[in-house]
Amino acid sequence: LKSNKYILNKLFLNNSNNNFIELFCDINFSKKNHTKNIINERFNKFFRNKNNFLINFQKYEMRTHLHELLIRQDKMSMAFSIENRVPFISDKMINLSERLDPNYNISYKFSSKTRAKYSKQILKNISKDYFDDTFIYRDKSGFSLPLLNYFESEEFQQLFEYSIIPIIKNFSILDLNKIINFKLNLKNKSNEDIKNFFMLITFTCWLSNFNVCQ
Repeated sequence: LKSNKYILNKLFLNNSNNNFIELFCDINFSKKNHTKNIINERFNKFFRNKNNFLINFQKYEMRTHLHELLIRQDKMSMAFSIENRVPFISDKMINLSERLDPNYNISYKFSSKTRAKYSKQILKNISKDYFDDTFIYRDKSGFSLPLLNYFESEEFQQLFEYSIIPIIKNFSILDLNKIINFKLNLKNKSNEDIKNFFMLITFTCWLSNFNVCQ
């Protein structure tokens, strides 16, 4: 249980949520206790049983994180009149995966450097009939945005001054001084903190669009 709980802690909770509060909000927030409560609640709900850990983990992913991702992709695609399809989570595929021993699919070593080699084993074994190892075991790559370049643009400066600041002033949980000081030192911030700043900007736009008050 201890080792599994450690993995859950690493996989379930991204520190960015707590960092966001520390960086931009004017409230007292105990990250340690907050994190501990969430981990215990989720662990008891999904993992304190006699089932295989990986089976429990699959259920957790489908009922929590996957749900959020699907809602997001549905909103993005439908905004452009595109009806998206996700073949790997079709009913047939899900039913098949639930009948398989999870150990057939994961020869997992808990390291980001080796993840590409040891995860999705069934899919990668099938792919060997069609692709070479360079393609099959390539590193995973995301879709990054040039956020710092955007934040330094004249367009953003005007948005921040005339739209973002007035919203922040009207939303008491946010600390305007913290946010302005953070913006002035963006070049010295980590990528994670810059992403948090982007989250703040999108959050304030959401507050404005839906007329959310204090």
